[in-house]
Amino acid sequence: MNWSKHIVKAYPALDIQNTKYGVFVATWGWMTPITFMFVPYGFLSEAWKETRPISSDSGQADTPDWFPLWWGLWIIGGAAVYLSASMPSDAWLWVALAGRTGTIVAGVFFLVLLRMLSARVDERRGEILQAARKLSGPYEEYYDDGQLKEKGTQKDGKRDGLFERFYANGQLDQRGSFKDGELEGPFEQYSKDGKLEEKGGFKAGKQCGEWLENGETMKYDPCPPDLEGGN
Repeated sequence: MNWSKHIVKAYPALDIQNTKYGVFVATWGWMTPITFMFVPYGFLSEAWKETRPISSDSGQADTPDWFPLWWGLWIIGGAAVYLSASMPSDAWLWVALAGRTGTIVAGVFFLVLLRMLSARVDERRGEILQAARKLSGPYEEYYDDGQLKEKGTQKDGKRDGLFERFYANGQLDQRGSFKDGELEGPFEQYSKDGKLEEKGGFKAGKQCGEWLENGETMKYDPCPPDLEGGN
């Protein structure tokens, strides 16, 4: 259920819009009477189709052939276990055993489905990020739950200019700047609780000058005089 919430929140970053199932329905549909029989199947079918990799053909939007079998085993197996409780003692054992076997097999299918869906999400996100980085101007990256992960600017597909990276809790992780895709200029890194851990300068992607690293002062080759913040 938490996975359902995370994937719906990731839709904007995956360029997915106007879906049928929102966060509330995708999450509580698993637990609400009656709706648990069809909402999860509908949501996962939609998620499969919407997370199709951008570069793939339209056939990859189709759900796997075993998709209906998985859901049928889950529903029928669960019903068999429930009904076995009201059956005569000489019959309930076999019905309950068949029902539990069905739900176990369905559970295995479900784990496979989650792994496949996660792979599709990662592939689609990678394609969008790669396409964005071929452009010039501001860019943003997000975590699966929609939380901002990084923001900055780029030029001709390379990071160029100021950037900030954030932890999943929203706390600043790194702040610095790039030039032609390499770190250049002042740089700071913080812990998840906001404590400064590293501070120094970069030139062409290499540390230079005086650095503060985990409370200790470290010295590297001097930074060029024209490097802002150089030592």
